[in-house]
Amino acid sequence: SWTDYAYQSARLPLRERCEFFGAGSRNCTCEGPLEPTPHSWLHGWQNAFDRNLDLVNQHKDELLDVVLLGDSMTEHWHGTDLGTPKSYFQENKQVYDELFSGDPVKGLALGIGGDQTGTLLYRLFHGEFGAEGKVYWLLIGINDLLGGQCTSDLVVAGTILNVEAILAAKPSATVVVNSLLPFHRGVLAQSRGWQYIQSMNDRLECYASGRERVE
Repeated sequence: SWTDYAYQSARLPLRERCEFFGAGSRNCTCEGPLEPTPHSWLHGWQNAFDRNLDLVNQHKDELLDVVLLGDSMTEHWHGTDLGTPKSYFQENKQVYDELFSGDPVKGLALGIGGDQTGTLLYRLFHGEFGAEGKVYWLLIGINDLLGGQCTSDLVVAGTILNVEAILAAKPSATVVVNSLLPFHRGVLAQSRGWQYIQSMNDRLECYASGRERVE
């Protein structure tokens, strides 16, 4: 099953978690999603996480139409990066306020720049599950590949483990798995990097097509 595949892939020892591609290589920093940990070593991460928990608390008595979960692309909806307002993301915030303020959709974006699949699991189990939504929209995994140099199997496994955690915690909700988007910086601008992303998207689509409450 896909769940077995996810757990088997996530249990790989550190030396088997990484797959180096592109120009040059570095030490493997791929995090294991079975051991969710915060990125508290990253400047600004804790502030961003605290902000997310404050947002969850502000909406604790609401059933939201959609909860957006992810990394920097999700955080940028608030006009911030690692909790710090950025002028070049303020247009994102304007659009977010227009689209998700409740007319017609009430939504909440919970993202932190640089997060990987294991970091998101940590966030969910340490407070972000407090956000109640009809739909949970997940966009995560590119930092596992780009920053951690994880294998494509491990990125897919980490994504599936997040989805399964949401399904277990929110038995009435639907989970939407967003495809990983094209990325045009450094090694992922090369054809092999794009092949990795396409391969992961194909597997996630296959998983979602056979799993109830997942799209």
